[in-house]
Amino acid sequence: MKLEVLQENLSKALTSASRLVSTHVTLPILSNILLETSGGRLKVSATNLETTTTIFIGAKILKDGGFTLPARTFTELINTLPAGKITLELSEGQLLVSTDKFNSKINGIPAVEWPISETEVLDAKKDKVEISASDFVSAVNQTAFAAATDDGRPALTGVLFLPEEDKLTLVSTDGFRLSQKTLVTKITGKSVLVPAKALIEAARIIGEETKKEAGPLIFLSFIKNQIIFFIGDIILSSRLIEGTFPAYEKIIPSTTSSRSVSLSSAELLRAIRSAGIFARDNANIIKFQISDNKFQISSVAAQIGENVSELDAKIDGGTKEKFTIAFNYRYLLDFLSIIGDDEVVIEFSTPLSPGLFKIPALKNFLHLIMPVRV
Repeated sequence: MKLEVLQENLSKALTSASRLVSTHVTLPILSNILLETSGGRLKVSATNLETTTTIFIGAKILKDGGFTLPARTFTELINTLPAGKITLELSEGQLLVSTDKFNSKINGIPAVEWPISETEVLDAKKDKVEISASDFVSAVNQTAFAAATDDGRPALTGVLFLPEEDKLTLVSTDGFRLSQKTLVTKITGKSVLVPAKALIEAARIIGEETKKEAGPLIFLSFIKNQIIFFIGDIILSSRLIEGTFPAYEKIIPSTTSSRSVSLSSAELLRAIRSAGIFARDNANIIKFQISDNKFQISSVAAQIGENVSELDAKIDGGTKEKFTIAFNYRYLLDFLSIIGDDEVVIEFSTPLSPGLFKIPALKNFLHLIMPVRV
């Protein structure tokens, strides 16, 4: 293998691919990045066996071939070089990196030992479906945060993709909260569970690659046990999760709420942050209280004191009868961080029923948070 490539292009690709690389691996090659010539371009790949990123960049290919290199060492080395042409040449089990005034040799592992095959990914291109990049990123941002991070229940670490006619519904839950977002798209097939971590990485890449374009499209495809994203010159593939997703429809309240509160999300965020200072020493519990047409948020910590905020809000239903419900304030902060400064509507049924959070400006989106029993 021998080629010439621009430092700025290689550095960007390595930085992006390196996000998948872990230093704590059982296979040494998983700490490496694959460099391989492909179709007159340089292919940069990284994998953790669950998710794989492949980035294609322009290069002058002088001799085809491939090699894998320690991701951290190689990325740091390329980042120290000045912008301009770099020559990469494989010789006697080492990669020679050179510029006009710089030479280095790096040991690696032969490309034939790379554990991921591209065959299925290439086959998936035939059945790819286009989807709006901005709509997809928004849907991921509004759902993936509510998935579980504990691998004890693998199904909860994923986001359910549920295609129905001309729409795709994304649902996530960790057992304490639930997010649901519906997109208009032509995706068909059966429901699948996509790892939330893979979706977050896909959304990050899409944001980086499409921020300068107006109304860009991305493509995705399902093949066997994988979901594959085609994002410009980047391919991201991830294994689907095997397991049964909870019957989430049963969690969503089907009856009309007894009380509804409409208010500014910015004011709600400030009040929850204030209450959270005290709630940290009381199992993260804060209380919402509705009485006499007032909406208050409070928290108490025996060793610190207490906090009460009264917020301007439109209250509908049961305004004279006192109503109190408690939540983990961290779940509220997570939710508010993804909705911006829009108006938020919170619907309540009973103190032990989920709080239903809606954003009038965000169509086809809802969020549930389970209350805390106090």
